[in-house]
Amino acid sequence: MLSSALKNFSSSVTLLGPVTRCLSLSSTLGGRMDRREHLIGSSKVEEGVEGEKYYETAQTEASGNFPTYETFKQLFYGIPFEDTPICYVKCSKNNTKITFTDSVGRFQVMTTCGLEGFKNCKKKTEVAGQSTGIAAGLKALRRGITSARVVLKGLGPGRSSSIKGMALSGLKIISITDDTPLPELGPRPRKQRKNNYLLLLSRKEFILCLYNFADTFAKKKLLLNFNNKIMQNDYYTHPPFLAMKFFLFIFSIFQKL
Repeated sequence: MLSSALKNFSSSVTLLGPVTRCLSLSSTLGGRMDRREHLIGSSKVEEGVEGEKYYETAQTEASGNFPTYETFKQLFYGIPFEDTPICYVKCSKNNTKITFTDSVGRFQVMTTCGLEGFKNCKKKTEVAGQSTGIAAGLKALRRGITSARVVLKGLGPGRSSSIKGMALSGLKIISITDDTPLPELGPRPRKQRKNNYLLLLSRKEFILCLYNFADTFAKKKLLLNFNNKIMQNDYYTHPPFLAMKFFLFIFSIFQKL
């Protein structure tokens, strides 16, 4: 009995002994390398329509569709050009706003990316501009506006996608006018600095002038000490508003001596 118990105990001890296992990271690292190689040849996916990220070179010669004075009297889809409703598209960097008016300027329909359900940063995407264009075109068709001339303003992401959306909705676009403002002269320049003759004089020249009019040795010694401080420290030389305070401080001490 004792011998059989010892054999069972020894077998249980051997089963509970430490088990060594080799670790391998080649499969994990290999999977990462495979993903990197897969991403090297892939191109960046762009949303929206073609032409949002770049602009093609304009034609050097005017085409036959260039508007003239006779264009305002021509009929487009049975309506004279001057009586055609106008679609104003304002493309800012954060939103796209589309407004329809009649030929005189009376308001008809309007919509924006925010009204169509796009919130926060999603309003400035190309998809939002195209969806807003489709919604604006459908609203115009329900109002009886079948054709319109588009007036663009701004260089936002919904510039061309909104026109593409209106064309997809079934609205007939007769012409596209670019009314984007171009600031040629830029902002107003700063006004000229007011020159005071005391400020034009350097601190050193001012002290030397006082030194020539000093009648006692104590006054001359005081001015020389101030001159040495100015040469060693630039604190009094840079801010112009400290110049008058510095001059008044010297005058106050100069009068007490």
